[in-house]
Amino acid sequence: MTTLHRTFKKLCDPRINRKKKHKLSDIIILSIPAVPCGAESWDSIELFGKTNLSFLKQFPELKHGIPSHDTINRVFSMLNPHHFERLFME
Repeated sequence: MTTLHRTFKKLCDPRINRKKKHKLSDIIILSIPAVPCGAESWDSIELFGKTNLSFLKQFPELKHGIPSHDTINRVFSMLNPHHFERLFME
């Protein structure tokens, strides 16, 4: 488990348990490197993940592959932005 995974485990996952396929920390860990690499939309974060899948597979937490852009969008829209920012800045 990476330092980022440990940090974002502290973030409350607002999703319903039975609807969780991807871990919240995996979605966040996918998104963080995607943005400085040029991702400007949920679609481009998904594309970044698919393009870099061989690299991302080194993280054992990423069991279900790359989440869809709809999932990434839905998850980020439900997060508390202040809590996310505080953890991101740690």
